[in-house]
Amino acid sequence: MDIKREENESIAESTDITSFLSPVYIKYYFISLIFMFVIMVYSFFSSNPEIPEIGFWKGLLILIIVPPITALGAFIGRLFRDYTRPDFILTSGAGDTFKTKLFWSFGPQLIGWFLTLLVMDNMLR
Repeated sequence: MDIKREENESIAESTDITSFLSPVYIKYYFISLIFMFVIMVYSFFSSNPEIPEIGFWKGLLILIIVPPITALGAFIGRLFRDYTRPDFILTSGAGDTFKTKLFWSFGPQLIGWFLTLLVMDNMLR
């Protein structure tokens, strides 16, 4: 009987760790990493004087630190979306329905990602 209880407790502890490293978080991490990589490559090769120059070390720091934190923001946005998603939507037309469904598909994740990106931008300046 004690063995069963210990197994259940160890399973409960392991699900707490794996819930953070869920495939959804990993997906958001890779999306953020690809997006940051594209931004870094664009800033390295851009001749536009309005784009600030990012050196190698700061670029490497951005590629290491920013994607996991922005992925966490998107993951929290998804949790918020899952918690607050409406059961049904009352709209007045096809355009309004499309706009509302589009927002509830990925709006909160983008908002969470963008807010954490703004925080990281202020911290790295």
